[in-house]
Amino acid sequence: MNCQRLAVWMLLLSSSYLLLGLGLKYHAQSQAKQTLKAANIHTTRIKTMPVLPTILMWRTVAEDNEHRLIELRGSVLDSRLPEYRYLTQYDNAQTLRANLLAQSRPYAQRLDWFSGDWTGYRVQMLPAASTHGDATEQLVVDDLRMMAGDTAFFSFVLAEKANQHAQWQAITPIYAPVIAVDNEPTPSRFELIQQGFTRVFDESMVDGDSGWKLVR
Repeated sequence: MNCQRLAVWMLLLSSSYLLLGLGLKYHAQSQAKQTLKAANIHTTRIKTMPVLPTILMWRTVAEDNEHRLIELRGSVLDSRLPEYRYLTQYDNAQTLRANLLAQSRPYAQRLDWFSGDWTGYRVQMLPAASTHGDATEQLVVDDLRMMAGDTAFFSFVLAEKANQHAQWQAITPIYAPVIAVDNEPTPSRFELIQQGFTRVFDESMVDGDSGWKLVR
């Protein structure tokens, strides 16, 4: 009898949590839409997700009518609308996607299906790989739904080339390495999640150097 009662309470608790999460999601998405409207950004699609490890912090990804990607984030404890930024690393995503090598397309399509078509394509430079100073370029696809900072949790290299004048060479996908910027230490995904959790309670944490903007 006690086990049955415990099971009922656990069911009620889990169901209440799911309903709360659903309500907070629609609230967060509504706030994100208000930010986009205030910033005069017209979007064709939008998706809102919780920021791990809490449902108090929400992240929204939207695409405007020029196929540019916008990221928004906000806490349900904020007294203002969410901040937003353009994900400029994906500005050439449509061109890169349209010109994928035939060998890379099946892998890209699989991630498109897994992410509900919320993927971003970009090119990143690796450190010099030859005595001539040429840098290896990698064609990377990111799952836009699950990101901490600029780092995607699911990020794969689809093709490589020796330098900007070479031709892309398809490879069997590998996890994309995180490239340090200006030799600065690269925070781990766990550290980025910690920063996100801190942001839940501090709405002043808006880093303009990372492109974040507030609507007035």
